[in-house]
Amino acid sequence: MPSDHIFLIFCIILLSNSAAFLVPDTIELVKVRRIEEQGGSVVRVPISDRLIIADQLAKSTGGSAPKASANLMHELLRQLNNTPPDVFVHPAGTGGTLSSIGRYAKKYGLKTEIVLADTQYSVYFDYVLNGTLDPAVIDRVLKIPDLASTAAMKVARDIGINGGTSTGVNFLAALHIGALLPPDRPVTVATILADSGKYYETTYFNREWIGEKFEFHGGLK
Repeated sequence: MPSDHIFLIFCIILLSNSAAFLVPDTIELVKVRRIEEQGGSVVRVPISDRLIIADQLAKSTGGSAPKASANLMHELLRQLNNTPPDVFVHPAGTGGTLSSIGRYAKKYGLKTEIVLADTQYSVYFDYVLNGTLDPAVIDRVLKIPDLASTAAMKVARDIGINGGTSTGVNFLAALHIGALLPPDRPVTVATILADSGKYYETTYFNREWIGEKFEFHGGLK
């Protein structure tokens, strides 16, 4: 669940007295807590059935199943003074953000390269979840080593960006792509600082945890 969905959830809670949100059973507990912290309740369902169940639930309760990523490219262009970026980088996640940006770029003939960046052992890199990620709009795919993206979180925090795991992937992938682009002209590599680092203090920002969980991959050596 990307952070634009969390933002949409927050807005829904502000506008209603109570709200229940349907999420896939693979969602991290930290993201469930983010929803509950805002006052929402969470219903877990099998990831393969989530879109069907969401539509059924919306129809039966009079609710809705909004698409949080529908207008992301409009907001991105507004922030860049209507100048399309040379490259847009983002992890797969649920696929909504990448698909939204990519479809807009392809529809209007923008020269923005759409890059999927994901961690080394993520299933999203190798398998497309039907109904979410549109592979036709992806121009390039990068696989980022887990330890490298974790280190990128630390570097980002050191320069004032308190981001989480997705932000680490975005940050490192954007730097990598920027380093490979021709130096003969200015280029714009756009990404999203997707999540806060405050939810990872006991995990990815904890050296003992990293040493234990990443020991097989070299840990802190």
